[in-house]
Amino acid sequence: MKSDAVSPEVVIPKVVIPKVVVPKVVVPKVVVPKVVVPKVVVPKVVVPKVVVPKVVIPKVVIPKVVVPKVVVPKVVVRKPKIMYPGGCYIDDFACKDNGFCLESDRRCDGVVNCADSSDEADCGELCGDFSGEVQCSEL
Repeated sequence: MKSDAVSPEVVIPKVVIPKVVVPKVVVPKVVVPKVVVPKVVVPKVVVPKVVVPKVVIPKVVIPKVVVPKVVVPKVVVRKPKIMYPGGCYIDDFACKDNGFCLESDRRCDGVVNCADSSDEADCGELCGDFSGEVQCSEL
């Protein structure tokens, strides 16, 4: 069957999309001011002249060293001694006050060895350094 019925016409409205206008962005020009750096003046440094004083080293005088003369004592080698009745050896001297015996080289040596000084009595004149080694009568 055929139907004569008319179907209504569907009208689809036309959609109009408006034009989007994007505004132009204007970026302002940045003006950087010119920086003026002032000239730095460095002062001239004056180094003073250094005067080094003259050093005078004194002359060192070393004194002369005097070495004293070494006197070696005289060594007396004696013969075997023989005692006589007083208790002293034959060539020894006996002090008069107490009989104390002295070796003969201690008599008339300029040094008192006996309490009564009998070892220095009747010696005659001593010569030299009074060491008893030389009597003037022996010269």
